[in-house]
Amino acid sequence: MTDELIMAYADGELSVDEAARIEEALKSDQSAQRKLAMFLKTADRLRAEPAPAIPDELARRVDALIADEKDRTAAAEPDNVVSFRRLGRSGFVPTAIAACLALAVGLGTGYTLKQPDQAGEGSPFGVAALADPGIEEVLASTPSGESRVLASGATLNLIASFVDEAGVLCREFDYEGVNGHSVVSVACRDGAQWQPKIAIATTGNSETHFAPASSLDALEAWLSSSGLGEALNAEDEQQQLVVK
Repeated sequence: MTDELIMAYADGELSVDEAARIEEALKSDQSAQRKLAMFLKTADRLRAEPAPAIPDELARRVDALIADEKDRTAAAEPDNVVSFRRLGRSGFVPTAIAACLALAVGLGTGYTLKQPDQAGEGSPFGVAALADPGIEEVLASTPSGESRVLASGATLNLIASFVDEAGVLCREFDYEGVNGHSVVSVACRDGAQWQPKIAIATTGNSETHFAPASSLDALEAWLSSSGLGEALNAEDEQQQLVVK
């Protein structure tokens, strides 16, 4: 059973017959059961908070991005097929683009998960969670659908794996801090390190630890525009993980 089908089932996007087949398969597939539980849990957290207010400068950048996206869409062949995973649960909407840009500013500029952190300083948006040194080892070895408790006491839930246009492995994960804070992020492998590309705070005090709250739309919009392929199946993911 693919991650795509499990995600579609979790989102209620399957027909009655398709959903029934998935439910039957879930009865005997413990790995799929864990993935379904993780997808539902993450979605609930992301839906719990409204999207942030957008600064004027960011709004102008978003307008330009939307215009570019419309131009690309108009130029595309009419028979092009786009995976539902890349379109997401609510489509590629302006508010979602704005939310994910607000959260993604500063990522991809040299920050790695191994970098030390002092009270959140030096981490993207002050998200101290992403400086946890235990994250990298788990990202490099743990299959999607599984969870690991780090030395810090935090829990890392592996959600899905993707390969970008350059063939680089990227992983979506949910970090549950011991202080109750939770962050959903996508990080891509960069040699022996992992580079976070987007970080969405789903709980916690935005004045001290996190950027403004975001929504499920933000993550889906970013995934839609990121150039990542579809979620890897277990076999393909394992092949990627063994590559150092």
